[in-house]
Amino acid sequence: MTKEGIYIKMFSHNDLDGVASPVILRQLLTMKRGDLTFYPPTFSSTGKEGTIDDDIIVFLNSDKAKLTDEVYIMDLTPSEEVLNLLDRKSEEYGFKWQVFDHHATAVWSMGKYPSNVHNYQNMGDHEHSATSITTVFVEYATPIELMKIEKFRKIGQLAEVVRLYDTWEWFNSASELAIQAKKLNDLFYLYPPSQRFNLLSIVASAGVDEILNKNRNFIYAVEEREAEYIESKIKNSNIIRFAEYDIAVVYAEQYISNLGNAMCRELDVDFSIVLHGSNGRQLSLRSVLNIDVSKVAKEYFNGGGHEHAAGGKATDEFIRAVYSL
Repeated sequence: MTKEGIYIKMFSHNDLDGVASPVILRQLLTMKRGDLTFYPPTFSSTGKEGTIDDDIIVFLNSDKAKLTDEVYIMDLTPSEEVLNLLDRKSEEYGFKWQVFDHHATAVWSMGKYPSNVHNYQNMGDHEHSATSITTVFVEYATPIELMKIEKFRKIGQLAEVVRLYDTWEWFNSASELAIQAKKLNDLFYLYPPSQRFNLLSIVASAGVDEILNKNRNFIYAVEEREAEYIESKIKNSNIIRFAEYDIAVVYAEQYISNLGNAMCRELDVDFSIVLHGSNGRQLSLRSVLNIDVSKVAKEYFNGGGHEHAAGGKATDEFIRAVYSL
């Protein structure tokens, strides 16, 4: 097989930060290096039931891998076994690979592959997201720094707005960027998964301000519906004692993150847990106090995440505590 030019394959998570990162990487690399060929990105889920390992294995066993020059994995990290396979295949086929991940649970991968894995949690007083690691990798600049350069202003604003939402820094801020972070996430989930990459590609080109203004009526309708839903769920939540914590717990099917934060704000608890998923066993943990729920998730729920936002899976012991069994 023969080919011309540079071919790039991207894998990423399927949330806002995960979908925005390939958009930003594609635009920055194109601006920096000219004509490149990007295969359609693959968006994967994480965790023990996630698809990232399988997605990468399928790619590595395909003819496409033999024609690829660069592989980027963003906002998640494959298992050690798959990273080892990726490294072996890169030597066999001749492609380069990089991982951009800001989750503390994947720090181990940077120790094993320091030249390939970029796993950073903090940049000064702020937390990293996959979008900010991407801008630092390509342009050696944070999103805020890019916003000060006219040709990068729109892409920098997208990266920063997404970072604010993903790290939940927007929640305790009244800045214009923080307000935009919440609105962009609302708009993102109005679209079906198959259209979200295209949506954020348009945002990167047109600008966050223009797209949010154009869709303001749709976003307002979502905000009203969300407020009503959250209010009803808080009224039906329970406060339980589990381990050494007072926890607000409720089952919900939508607005998981915002519901969890609202419960923390309005109820006298250490943190909140929203049960969700088809079997009600998936957990979303949120805190606004000085409690690191990523550590709680790791210790009790085989999960992980950020200091104030984490996830895991409910144990039988926890389910008994919730339902007083």
